Amino acid sequence: MLANARRTHTCGELRPDHVGATVVLQGWAQNARDMGGVVFINVRDRHGLVQVVADERSPEAVRTAAAGVHLEYVVEVEGTGGPRLAGFALWFLNYSTWLGRHGLYLEDLYVRAADRGRGYGEALLASLARTCVERGFGRFEFWVLDWNTPALDFYRARGAVAMDEWTVQRFTGDALVELARRAPVPR
Repeated sequence: MLANARRTHTCGELRPDHVGATVVLQGWAQNARDMGGVVFINVRDRHGLVQVVADERSPEAVRTAAAGVHLEYVVEVEGTGGPRLAGFALWFLNYSTWLGRHGLYLEDLYVRAADRGRGYGEALLASLARTCVERGFGRFEFWVLDWNTPALDFYRARGAVAMDEWTVQRFTGDALVELARRAPVPR
């Protein structure tokens, strides 16, 4: 077991005032992802979870070591505390044959519970709307679960309109496999 002599903080203790400070964490790798030169490792201890990033600004030895971390490795990490993201928007282009123009499809908008009500969601939406306007896109679309009243209220208060005449259709699992099996081969 790692001795706590070098640990300066638990994973649950890191706060915005630690940005720029040198911290030493000890825990285990909950998961690790190498995204082509940038390695993300979620380090967990019994107090919380921290995401550690090794990128092009990290020394080569650190990037190499980070790329070798696997699930449940016990790790000690020393580095500079960085800001936590308050939220994110994951989107992609779609195309409307009706309008004859591209649009923006928002797959996911998320703001951490601790940061909700501080304007981050509005800022993310406004940024995406600006992207649509600047690029001449015809629309900005997304789905919201019908039971998610706070999200529906949030979007509708900003001018979103429900597309009640449309229903979502999906192939998945056995139905998807069966449909693929029946696909005719062109002659």
